[in-house]
Amino acid sequence: MARYGELMFMEEENGKGAMKAALQDVAAGALAYDTTPLSSSGRQNPFSPEFQSQTLEKGAMIFHMLRWRSATRRFSTP
Repeated sequence: MARYGELMFMEEENGKGAMKAALQDVAAGALAYDTTPLSSSGRQNPFSPEFQSQTLEKGAMIFHMLRWRSATRRFSTP
């Protein structure tokens, strides 16, 4: 959620175009190590690119899909 919170802040400060551009980078990062199973992330070094891809980038994409699917207002702060 931290990575997606960063992206939401970027969207609020710089607009939807900045969010869209950043999401392309996040999506590329999430797919960078698609042959490594998620179940192996507990055995990886937390600072390795594989771990970052499996946790930060994929997690951000999951939250983005949930936001898109459920409604943007549920992800906004009151």
